[in-house]
Amino acid sequence: MKTLQKISMTLLSSLAINSWAATVKDCHDSHFGIGAIDSGSEKQYANKEITAYSLDSIEPAASARGVAINVWAYPEEMSYVQCFVVSGLSGLDWNNKSAEYVDGKGLVITVPASEMTSDGDFRNFDLKITIDRSDRANPKVSILD
Repeated sequence: MKTLQKISMTLLSSLAINSWAATVKDCHDSHFGIGAIDSGSEKQYANKEITAYSLDSIEPAASARGVAINVWAYPEEMSYVQCFVVSGLSGLDWNNKSAEYVDGKGLVITVPASEMTSDGDFRNFDLKITIDRSDRANPKVSILD
């Protein structure tokens, strides 16, 4: 019976890690809706070709926060926007974000954040989101370690 309990706890721990770890998804694959955008959180970069928003879906509390990133692939056409969401966050200090351009990486947005760990505690860290537009038609959004 103890072996079964250990297996169950290991599975639950791995599910918790996978459920709440920060991930990048296409907006269509995210649980966030337009109502989750925090009022007044819009921040534009790269001559308004990149827009970032703070998100709060309220529930589930352990992963209710996120960041939406809209990238205009061809801004002169104003018709092709790709949307990405960084999700799995329990906290986000949007007012203390910073951004810089890093050669070979692109725009790096850093936001103080927190996430739930597998043991139910919360871990504070600097979330570093990279927006690489070296291929204009296929921008990439990723999380730096």
